[in-house]
Amino acid sequence: MAVDNIARGMAASAQGGGGGGGGGSAKVSVGSITVSTTWSGSDPYSQTVTVTGVSTDSKSIVDLQPTAAQLSSMMTDGVEAMLVENNSGTLTLYALGGTPSAEMTLQCIVMESK
Repeated sequence: MAVDNIARGMAASAQGGGGGGGGGSAKVSVGSITVSTTWSGSDPYSQTVTVTGVSTDSKSIVDLQPTAAQLSSMMTDGVEAMLVENNSGTLTLYALGGTPSAEMTLQCIVMESK
């Protein structure tokens, strides 16, 4: 689906953004993000979020893993894509096209550079 494919593309882009290669290893963990119904701005909409269950730092990459039911709900609400951007340790969730009408908790994968 478009939402998941765009999020995966953003994570892959962020991983390879440093000029290729590199000898570092990454720690991969599973956490969750609570998406509220309070958004700032207008398309793209945004909100600051935290990951529950996993520590993040300024280099962490967060990849959202919504369930099929969550994707269906987001599509019904007009959400075309949703992704997390890490700006020096502050995580911002962006929604494009629309915003979810109900609060939801999304599973996420966190990749931390070592």
